[in-house]
Amino acid sequence: MTAFALQTPWLDRTGWDRTYSNKGGQEYFVGSGKVYGLEDDIVSPGEDEDRIACLVRLVDVVMSRCDETARKTSRHILCWLRSNQASSIYGKPFTLVQSSSTSKYRLLLKRCLAMVCRIYRLHPDRRIKVAGLALSRKQLQFLDAIWTHEALGDLAALNERIGRHKCQVDHAQEVAGGHRESHSENTNTEGEEEEDDEEDEEESEKDEEEGEGEEEGEDSNHDYDYDQEVEEGSDKQENDGGFTAWLEDLGEITEEEDDQMEEEAGAARGSPEELVELLFGLTLAIATQPVINGQPQTTVLIYFSGILGFSLSPGGGAFLPARSYTSNLSGLVYILRLVLLEYALPLRAYPTLALQRRPRMGQLKRLQPIRRQYMVMESQSPMEELLSLRNYGQVISRSDTPAYLLRWSANGRAVSFGDKISISMGQFRRLPEHFIKEAARLCNEMMFSWDPVINLSNITDDMTNNKEGFSFVLHPKNKLDTAYLELLHRTSRAHRNSLVHGGNWDWNAIFQYFKRDEALLSAILGGMFCTGGQLPRCTEVLSLMCCNGELHPR
Repeated sequence: MTAFALQTPWLDRTGWDRTYSNKGGQEYFVGSGKVYGLEDDIVSPGEDEDRIACLVRLVDVVMSRCDETARKTSRHILCWLRSNQASSIYGKPFTLVQSSSTSKYRLLLKRCLAMVCRIYRLHPDRRIKVAGLALSRKQLQFLDAIWTHEALGDLAALNERIGRHKCQVDHAQEVAGGHRESHSENTNTEGEEEEDDEEDEEESEKDEEEGEGEEEGEDSNHDYDYDQEVEEGSDKQENDGGFTAWLEDLGEITEEEDDQMEEEAGAARGSPEELVELLFGLTLAIATQPVINGQPQTTVLIYFSGILGFSLSPGGGAFLPARSYTSNLSGLVYILRLVLLEYALPLRAYPTLALQRRPRMGQLKRLQPIRRQYMVMESQSPMEELLSLRNYGQVISRSDTPAYLLRWSANGRAVSFGDKISISMGQFRRLPEHFIKEAARLCNEMMFSWDPVINLSNITDDMTNNKEGFSFVLHPKNKLDTAYLELLHRTSRAHRNSLVHGGNWDWNAIFQYFKRDEALLSAILGGMFCTGGQLPRCTEVLSLMCCNGELHPR
């Protein structure tokens, strides 16, 4: 227990010192012998680790199915999914992150499930003594079914099946992801947009509601005319009674019949598909675990999130500051939203879990009870604690010690970062010159020493031309439409760094060319940073389009 005088607001809010008291980080992770009153070492058998590794790989299959559901969910539902309030919708929809962030966020879930499996494999008498955490009855039921599943008996065949399935899913995501990115209004690259202060959003929603109230008064004047038209049209509908009766007799494929057809082609007993559904059930049991005695740290997810707060310092006894920790919370919140959306509105049924596929109508009615119970600030759930802790961490991080501390020399002419870097003002003033020379050198290499004479003041563009593929390069007055042919010809004739070798593309040289392109952009941005009195918005230059796209003009 940390002394009151040494207690920081962040540590007091997380309660990590109380949750993991007498459990040093090093002993907790390694499980060294003679800890917590145990006489022998805590060792996870190799066979268990092989099974855990296989289950961890299955997480990608589980989450890919959740991603597919999110892609095929309407914008309206995704706006409700992103809202943290029980009765108000968020202005922007929940969006999938890029593949790099997806891997990082899924890794959090994999680590959590690996921890749960290792705790499960301990003797029941040791679980509380070692981890200080009790697994719920539902979690133990899923773990029993998973650990004794027939598919885990042949790990080689299961791994091969997972690999094939993953390739298919990745290909489908590539196609759907590119289509979605071209149509999405906002791409959530790192999940950072979800960390915005949502109070501003609520205020704007209230203003919109007031405006809608005024509009309703104006629209009510047209109600009578509309009703009159309906009454006049009702006489005509009576003559179509035979057609209406024929439609009623025809009927439709009901949802029960559709679900029954899907169940017939569902997961066979003992199949890898059944194991995937059981693993999703375990994830759900973790996400929906009830809070005991009002203490969120009694749930697996909050207990695991605290472990993510352990510092990587050599002693292992320190915790991460809020600034370095909130990204973990954003990742867990992102995963939970996907999992709970799959629970509420699955695209395909889960016969093993008796979970039916989403209805064609009334989807919001099915989502809202789950939102109110597990996903909003008023609920007492693991996700509510993660959201609350993340919001608090964002506020408290403003008072954290900066990540980088610069120190000025006594004469005020040099600035140092630690003991490794020291820059004088004379050297700093020469930085723009360095970046300009570096950019010129890289540009000369990428142009293969070709320096055409172009007067930039005479360059003409037609911004009203939104034809796909058009840019100033194709404008007839600029006479640049064949310049790429000259550059392409130089790539094959160059003595150094040629992109063509023996009549074929030299892919190693091409990848090096891409790296020089990134270095050129870095040099340009570095020059803009150094020459501006204030922080420039130079990163936005990278998002400018010089050529009309399929959906967006340049």
